[in-house]
Order: sequence, then C-alpha cells, then structure tokens
Amino acid sequence: MGQPVPEAFLRPMGHHLHGVSDAQIEAVISKCWQDSGFRLFLMDHPVEALRSQGISIPVGVRVKAFESSAAVMHLVIPQPPQAKT
Repeated sequence: MGQPVPEAFLRPMGHHLHGVSDAQIEAVISKCWQDSGFRLFLMDHPVEALRSQGISIPVGVRVKAFESSAAVMHLVIPQPPQAKT
C-alpha cells in the first residue's frame, strides 16, 4: 500500500469525513504521495476521486481538498456539536 501516513497528519485534527475510517484516508494520502495524477484529480475533483477509492460521499455533499506544506498549514473548523446530524 505504500508508506504509512504519520499519526501527526491525522491527529489531533482528524479528517472530518463522517463514516470514513482513518485507514481509508491513509490509503488516499499514500496514493497521492505515489501518484501525482491522482493527487491532481483529488485536488480538482475531490468527491469523484474519493468515490473512485470506494469512499461513499452522499449526493449534494461538497468536499474541499487542500495541500499542506512546511510553509502552509490548514485549520479545519468543524461545525458546532448542536449542528451535527
């Protein structure tokens, strides 16, 4: 499957995709690191790319993919607990 994703990439923030396991996300990240074409596909069409890897994304749900680097990090603000369904 490729090199494992360091725990620091997944915790404490997590991936915020409900119903998707850490192992599934690790596989997608590993594929991005190994396959630049897939990485570009994921960046341009995240829902389709995730579905191509067997990850179910409900109709009408949008997904945004971001790349982090040594100089750029992303903070994901999850929806408030009372708003979760």
